[in-house]
Amino acid sequence: MNGIRALVVDPSSALSDPALIIYNHWLQGHSIERAAQLLCTSELNYSTDTTNVLKHGGVTGVDDVAGSNSNNETKIVTMPESILSLYRDEVQDAYRTFQVFEALLEQPNLLGVQSQIECPVDNAAQRQQLIALYYGFDSRVLREFMGVKLTAKLRSNLDDISDKTHVSIRSVRRQFDNLRRVHSRFEEVSTFLGNNCKQISEDFCLPTSLAKRYA
Repeated sequence: MNGIRALVVDPSSALSDPALIIYNHWLQGHSIERAAQLLCTSELNYSTDTTNVLKHGGVTGVDDVAGSNSNNETKIVTMPESILSLYRDEVQDAYRTFQVFEALLEQPNLLGVQSQIECPVDNAAQRQQLIALYYGFDSRVLREFMGVKLTAKLRSNLDDISDKTHVSIRSVRRQFDNLRRVHSRFEEVSTFLGNNCKQISEDFCLPTSLAKRYA
């Protein structure tokens, strides 16, 4: 897909690598407008000397790093609408692809097997990077899930966790659903005996370090 850059970097550096910035904005629940502002500002290297505090209205670009969530006011940089619109179109196209592709991210073992849904990357290593990022955790959110039952009632109250952690509701919901999906898998396989970490890694195509967090 033309709108998405080659996803060829290590997931651990994803938040600082422009190659994965759109995908990260989508995972973090950023709106198309906010993601376009962040991407435009980052790639065009607007000087922070001309920043203003975000007000209602106007065309602006945000100069904080992708994925940050803060109570502080976000600093922005004014930029031409003609430039921002190009980034907005790119982000919108990417988001549409990711939303369709999400069905496979929820069943990662199908990646590279089925052909009805387009995968935005071409090889196994790149697919594993997308999966690892999708199943990644924000430590603030993970702490809120420790020691609690992952029930439908809790899912309906995730707004409280979003407010407390300052992580978008979409990101909180994705992390909740991923955790419940992995746990449900092992409730179904009641006869499973062996290395939980290895089994999670194999079933969900996760790197060992991330599988350990789920185990």
